[in-house]
Amino acid sequence: MRYSLLNRLTLACAATGLAISSVITFAHSSNMPLPCGGSSGCDQVAQDPSSYFRGVPVSAIGMAAYVFLLIVAVARIRGIAVKPSLLVGFIMSFAGAIISVVLTYHAITKIHATCLWCLGSLSMMILSTLAYVAMPSGSKGIKDTAPPKSAILWAVIPSLIVVGIGVYGAINRPKPPDLSSIDLGKVSYSELLASSRIVGQENAPVTIAEFSDLMCPACRQMHQRLLIFLVHQKGKVRLMFHHFPLVGFEGHEQSRYAAELSEQLNADDFWGFVGKVYAMDTKPTRDDLDKIFSSFHSKHLRTESAAKEEVTREMKIGASLGVKQTPTYILFIDGKPVAKASSYDIKEVISRPEFAKIFNAPPPKAK
Repeated sequence: MRYSLLNRLTLACAATGLAISSVITFAHSSNMPLPCGGSSGCDQVAQDPSSYFRGVPVSAIGMAAYVFLLIVAVARIRGIAVKPSLLVGFIMSFAGAIISVVLTYHAITKIHATCLWCLGSLSMMILSTLAYVAMPSGSKGIKDTAPPKSAILWAVIPSLIVVGIGVYGAINRPKPPDLSSIDLGKVSYSELLASSRIVGQENAPVTIAEFSDLMCPACRQMHQRLLIFLVHQKGKVRLMFHHFPLVGFEGHEQSRYAAELSEQLNADDFWGFVGKVYAMDTKPTRDDLDKIFSSFHSKHLRTESAAKEEVTREMKIGASLGVKQTPTYILFIDGKPVAKASSYDIKEVISRPEFAKIFNAPPPKAK
């Protein structure tokens, strides 16, 4: 009876893990955001290089592993190759658990994000490993005495629950903010170019103008993803950063002060300051901002009063364009404004044909 129960547990783990990895892989292939319990951690992890192995999503490799575990579990239930399937199943589950632990550790410590779907897959691998450890050590005389058909529900029910959660989460995912106040016809590339901090090659065909608040959680989550995206595109994209502190909103009391500090710094130190602020696990206090600012000892680009004027100017530019929340993105192709996006839908926007044509082409040569 114990052997039969453990067999069905490994079957349920394999089926559930297959459903989880299928949802993740579908999100990868369809470029759809993953439902993630109210956060964007799943999308952050999905877009990180660690989620790919030689161009193949790790989740797709996980699908193959779970299919294999499903096959060996079914074979055991039917009394086929009992001893080999126990050894192979344990090795596969244990290896999967180790890989999942490493990837989860990387996500928490390096990406500063948590993917609930990945944690679910990790749980299935660990539970499967424990089930195999608990299996009887011998093989002779061991039989699965329960009817094979009874195992169907062990595979089907958890799989349907997982898929149902995925579908429900996708349907009820928060809608992108309303950007109708932004009129692309009024956007001046030259004006934004003259008042921004820029990272990326000068001749990049795509430019992303970002209006951001250094105290904004969504901006913090998107910052590293944008920089990684720039690196991956190899000169096809550059980023123009514009301050838009949400003055007067709760939780943004230090937003303008942070922007003014950053604008006193030269180009390299500016990006270093922004990176350190966004890398903090908690919202920085005024003292935290002062400490980060004092860590840069190079000659400053602007005086304190000039930095305040620059932040005011950038806020006026954003307001004149209709920017109301952060982060807000305006995307250009060869200097022409072609799209606007928020953190909710920028992944979908850059997947449009006009951008995909550029990103799929060879990288431009540096001047």
